Amino acid sequence: MTELVPNRTCGSCTACCQYLTIDAPELQVMPGVLCSNCELHKGCTIYGARPQVCRDHMCGWRLFAIFDDEWRPDKIGVLVSVVNGLSPEDYSQEGLDLLLTHPEIALRAAPFTKFLIRAISARVPLFLSILHSQGNLPTRIFINPYLEEAAAQRDEQGTLTIVKAALSSLAKMEAKPVVFKYKTGT
Repeated sequence: MTELVPNRTCGSCTACCQYLTIDAPELQVMPGVLCSNCELHKGCTIYGARPQVCRDHMCGWRLFAIFDDEWRPDKIGVLVSVVNGLSPEDYSQEGLDLLLTHPEIALRAAPFTKFLIRAISARVPLFLSILHSQGNLPTRIFINPYLEEAAAQRDEQGTLTIVKAALSSLAKMEAKPVVFKYKTGT
């Protein structure tokens, strides 16, 4: 079982219930659409009996103590998830996907920029993702190569400028449509 940060609960955050793509035999949820089993800002109405896919998801904020309370996804506008198998070969660890659910909040948050600089300097593989129109998967880029120089110089403004440019590029990328393998009508 994965160890979570002690005394850290979702509270009124429902980001994973609204922004993740879920495609399991018992549940399908489009990214950007609130799960039919979730009440906004209150949580899962079937929490005790929630599907295994929901039980298995581990929010980065609940997994890693480096993210303080400001990093709760509904506060900072970033949903952090561990991603496996996407990191380039010259990176020795699993990566983190930073799904910017509310870029306007994230870009104003000093902890976001400071984390990017720290993580890039430590060679943590980071992927930046944004949502597109309903029915499409988020677009994602590996951000490390673009931020290495700014991170090495601890340049917060330069980091923000590069992230804004990356978000602009992501917004122009063609998003792939969600195609569910399973169909339950949920």
